[in-house]
Amino acid sequence: MILEMEDIPIIEEDMGGKFTRKVIMDVKSGMVYLKKTLNPNHAIQQTG
Repeated sequence: MILEMEDIPIIEEDMGGKFTRKVIMDVKSGMVYLKKTLNPNHAIQQTG
């Protein structure tokens, strides 16, 4: 895993559910952001 190779610890995890996730990193500041959006396929799976 890339994070392990770079010695970056995983301090929290957010998986599953009805959201898709996009991780955005600002390389100048080192800040990391998580953007969540509703997964349109989740509604189809629930009803179909």
